[in-house]
Amino acid sequence: MTSDFYLRLSWTDSRLMNTISPSPVVLHSSVVAQLWSPDVYFRNEVSSYVHGSSERSAGSILVQLGNSGNLYLSQRWRVVSACNMEMSLFPFDVQTCSIDAGSFSMDTSHLNLSWADVPVVKFGQVDTARFDVTKNYQCSDLYVSVSGSFETLIAGFIFERYSKLYMIGVIFPSVAIVMLSWVSFWVDRSATAARASIGITTVLTMMTLTTSTVNNAQRSETITCASPISK
Repeated sequence: MTSDFYLRLSWTDSRLMNTISPSPVVLHSSVVAQLWSPDVYFRNEVSSYVHGSSERSAGSILVQLGNSGNLYLSQRWRVVSACNMEMSLFPFDVQTCSIDAGSFSMDTSHLNLSWADVPVVKFGQVDTARFDVTKNYQCSDLYVSVSGSFETLIAGFIFERYSKLYMIGVIFPSVAIVMLSWVSFWVDRSATAARASIGITTVLTMMTLTTSTVNNAQRSETITCASPISK
């Protein structure tokens, strides 16, 4: 799952109390490397990229310093995260994918991560070619390893596949072709050429439809609802 989003972090560092300005001060993005900040990474990531990591796009990182040492960091990320899919009900399946964020080196004795009080996972009308995002949720979990216990923040999304595409493009045509093959039962037994042409035409059409479906469908090692058609 490829996601483009803003990661917003806020924490308090009493060493950076701002007594000059009563309003938050916007710092240059180059100052981030000189400040202490939570070492947040994504546990289920395959690859990730921070927009604004180069000098040409430095404006993609926002850093604000409040008068009481409150720091606010906003970064734009692109994350490719792993998502285990259950394909047994394909193409009528519902999938749940998540982005898991946590600290890499600081366990719960040094750092506690928590969601803000207001909903932080927001999205408008999401339009994809294969799925509809029906619901999103946020929760936290404790990741335990030999290095200690680490707080993990989870942003989850529930995807429902558009089954109408397969109904119209695969299932309905397959049913129509099978029903068309039954016409040969009403053809006179002596009309060998007509019966053979109907049988050959339906077989070749099914082979073409099956090849197209297999090439365009997602690969799965399990038997799915579309297996008799696509395999």
